Amino acid sequence: MSVPEARTESGAHKAPRATDPETELLPERTTVEPQAGPQETAVLPAVDADARSAEEPEDPAVARERRRAERDRALGTRRPAPAPVVEEEPARTPPDRVIVRNTDRFLGSLGLFLLRLVTAGIIGLHGFAKALDIGSVQAMLADTIIPEPVIMSYVLTGVEVAIALALLFGVLTRVAGFGLAVIGIASLVFVHWTTNPFVGNVLTGELELLLSAVGLTFLFVGAGGWSVDAAFRRRRAAESA
Repeated sequence: MSVPEARTESGAHKAPRATDPETELLPERTTVEPQAGPQETAVLPAVDADARSAEEPEDPAVARERRRAERDRALGTRRPAPAPVVEEEPARTPPDRVIVRNTDRFLGSLGLFLLRLVTAGIIGLHGFAKALDIGSVQAMLADTIIPEPVIMSYVLTGVEVAIALALLFGVLTRVAGFGLAVIGIASLVFVHWTTNPFVGNVLTGELELLLSAVGLTFLFVGAGGWSVDAAFRRRRAAESA
């Protein structure tokens, strides 16, 4: 089969191309090359900052400050600068004062010490005399309404001696004063003042009345600064400080 000769545009003859009978029937594959050109890019619309901020809720305080600043700029006014913050110094607490009792001073301690010595001597002599003549004490108590005069005579003697020792050293002075007041008042009520307390123009039971008053004084005031009780009190105050 003869293939006609192809002419070029210039008029020259072009040699025919040999063809394969097997490939002649197949269609030619054409490849489409992408044309070079500007690539299209998706352009996102610009989001305005004011529009974005309008969508979000604004703090009322921030909005108020912003409106005030805009008004000041429009009016041409200047706001005064905020005053500097001055930190206040913490209040200084005064140091704890050591409170000295009047009874712990020199004159108060001396007066209570002498009163303790005299009272301890008087009540101690009473107790010692009762211990030497316990029978007369039992007979005296038997004439009163006090029960168990035998037992109470020994109790009374021992209590008076213990009160004398406590007042001498200033140990448990308030308790000793309470016991002394009870003994004096009981003696007045059950022994001396069962009938008329006056014999003629003389008041009976003066010593017991005076001892009752002294006992109440020790109960309310204490032993003073020259005592074992005061030493214990100062030691507790030093430990707590």
